[in-house]
Amino acid sequence: MRMMRPPGNAQHASLTRSGRVLQHMDANQYTYIEVDEDGHHTWLAAPRTPIVDGSRIRFPDGVVMRDFYSKLLKRTFEAVIFVRAVEAGGI
Repeated sequence: MRMMRPPGNAQHASLTRSGRVLQHMDANQYTYIEVDEDGHHTWLAAPRTPIVDGSRIRFPDGVVMRDFYSKLLKRTFEAVIFVRAVEAGGI
């Protein structure tokens, strides 16, 4: 199952990180995803996409926003990595 548009070779090669989805939530055009990367929990924000908790995803590096407050979710994230896409799969 693809989670975003099918990647081209350059885009696919840049999805260098992976992890297991712990939880996710949609807010307008973004999906916020908590990912376990080898025991380290990371929050991502990706363009809105269908996500399955417990699944494995791959994603690129992105822009880190510290102390990010989401008005829609009414919560502050210690850090969120804004990424251009996520894709099902990963190690």
